[in-house]
Amino acid sequence: MRRVAGHRCGYSRTSPFIRFARKAGLGDPTLCEAIANAERGLIDADLGGGVIKQRIARPGKGKSGSFRAMILYKRATRAVFVYGFAKKERANITQDELVTGNA
Repeated sequence: MRRVAGHRCGYSRTSPFIRFARKAGLGDPTLCEAIANAERGLIDADLGGGVIKQRIARPGKGKSGSFRAMILYKRATRAVFVYGFAKKERANITQDELVTGNA
């Protein structure tokens, strides 16, 4: 897991998420926006146990058909991006994938 420091929002990313974000062209400002929205209470889905799902806009596009990210989140304390996917590639992850972390 890599902690991204020195930015207006601190967050960590797992290696699989780093690869996903790089491939998708998601930079620090975009990920910070997702965390800032969560801090303001704008959470797209609270999956329980400190896991949230946030919609992340494709660079230069809107959020509706873009990306989804699973984030381990505790307000003002922790944000760890653990999994990301394109909405067009899959609608969601299953409950089993959420529990085991094998999405």
